[in-house]
Amino acid sequence: MHIVSLYDAYNLVTDVYIAPGQDENVDYLYNAAQALLVDNPYGDFIEEAKAGNYNHLSDDEYTDRQSPMKSISLALFDNQANENVFKLLALAVRYMMTYSEHLDEYAERLDAERSMEGEDGSAEDEDYE
Repeated sequence: MHIVSLYDAYNLVTDVYIAPGQDENVDYLYNAAQALLVDNPYGDFIEEAKAGNYNHLSDDEYTDRQSPMKSISLALFDNQANENVFKLLALAVRYMMTYSEHLDEYAERLDAERSMEGEDGSAEDEDYE
């Protein structure tokens, strides 16, 4: 069994899949690959919504719950019902790399907040390195 990765022009992963090795039982590989599928969580969200589990929420509250699920569905699952765990991990890393400058800004903001908390005595400043 081999894990095959495909990349775009920016050398970021676009797809990851399992391919059979020489003389490998293709049926066995297919069954193994099926065991590595992760269901799209947006499908569960939709089923819960249809069952009325969110009827008590305002439109804004519902949208606040739905939006992240839709984003995950589109970004990591390409709106498919499931995806293999290798591709999900690769795409998560891709998004982290793509938006790393935003992650750096967020980390700097958190560090600044922690420093300010430590100055007034409300929380200890801890070194996480």
